[in-house]
Amino acid sequence: MTAATPGPDATPNISSQADPLTGLRVLVVEDEPMILMTLEDILADLGVEVVATATSHGEALVAAQSADFDVAILDVTLGNDKIDDVSQLIRNSKRPIVYASGCDPRELAQRFGADCTAIDKPYSLSEVARGLRTSLTTSRC
Repeated sequence: MTAATPGPDATPNISSQADPLTGLRVLVVEDEPMILMTLEDILADLGVEVVATATSHGEALVAAQSADFDVAILDVTLGNDKIDDVSQLIRNSKRPIVYASGCDPRELAQRFGADCTAIDKPYSLSEVARGLRTSLTTSRC
């Protein structure tokens, strides 16, 4: 007797739990237009809704105060401006942050705390997903 193999229309075995990223509302702060577009595409692929973007320090301050978001992805340096005050504003609101950078992780730990969630640039789907999931389950830094 041979085991039956599922046909092409067979329903895959999918977990009944929804992905915590689906429908997540994200503020994205990124000053490089092409990198921002890539990140927006990755987030769309993950089922995440980008509710606001900021490409400058001033825009980031306004968005951090006025946008309705669940988590922020912050490029740690916008041109010559550092994002520390924007980060503090979001931290004060008790919302998680994913820090995006190509710099040394020890520098990020010194600036934002050892338990902060960081992702490397250039962005990848798996790295962004990991960063978002981690930020949702760890303490706010």
